[in-house]
Amino acid sequence: MQSRMRVRAWIWAVCGIPCAALASSHVARSLAERAKDADRVVLAQVIDSSVRVPGGDVRQMTTVTTLAVREHYKGAPAERLEVVQLGGTYGLWETRFAGDAVFDPGETVLVFLRCRDPSVPQRCNLVDLGAGKLRVEFQGARQAVDDRGRQRALESIVDEVRQAPRLAVPVRGGKR
Repeated sequence: MQSRMRVRAWIWAVCGIPCAALASSHVARSLAERAKDADRVVLAQVIDSSVRVPGGDVRQMTTVTTLAVREHYKGAPAERLEVVQLGGTYGLWETRFAGDAVFDPGETVLVFLRCRDPSVPQRCNLVDLGAGKLRVEFQGARQAVDDRGRQRALESIVDEVRQAPRLAVPVRGGKR
């Protein structure tokens, strides 16, 4: 009996722990990769965030953040966009994804968005969770963007976004 338990523990140690570590790791992607995967890249001001709990089921909780678009750099122009994220805080319940962005009302952000539902084109999700939101700070007349702890001028980031290659269109049936 003890030898069987030792074998199971050894199998878990050899197979389970490294797999769990690999499954939880996230490789940081470059700005160009995030821009390539985004349908929209916009400079916006956070208006409001609200938590939605369909049917009172906290397991389906989402946070919807409303953004007022100031400038768009990629994708169709819009005055307002909604960023939908899984989780939020509702009563005593709180669910968050590690590494996901948190939006504060009034802050200015540069966001990389994927808008998948053509019937609601203003409803989007962040590309790469927290890496899809960059906080913009005003330093006098200059706008600086915090890209993972590195301060960069907004103009240089916008140039990089505009130079990012577009996503390849999937080929169906051998024709484009």
